[in-house]
Amino acid sequence: MAINPNTNYGLDSSNPTYVGERNFLLKVAENNPLRLNSTSANLSVHIDSMQRLVIGYGYDLFVNRANAPADLAGAGIALTPAQAAAILRFQRCAFYGLDVRQR
Repeated sequence: MAINPNTNYGLDSSNPTYVGERNFLLKVAENNPLRLNSTSANLSVHIDSMQRLVIGYGYDLFVNRANAPADLAGAGIALTPAQAAAILRFQRCAFYGLDVRQR
């Protein structure tokens, strides 16, 4: 998602520091629906600009493929067997240079 210059996002008043504002803007750009409502329903897997699967605020499922199930479980995210299989299938497509959007 691109940041819309015509929208007032109201920076995070609870953390008016450089780091707080940086994190706020990154969350808006990476996954604004998740920032607005941090439930698992808004925690979706999507393809980033490098054709890799990411979840949340840019957690790269390809780069972190060895630790992803444990990392996600540690964050309270339980994948169904079908979700885990789909992620693995997309990871293999990305690894072999296939266009994951066609799979």
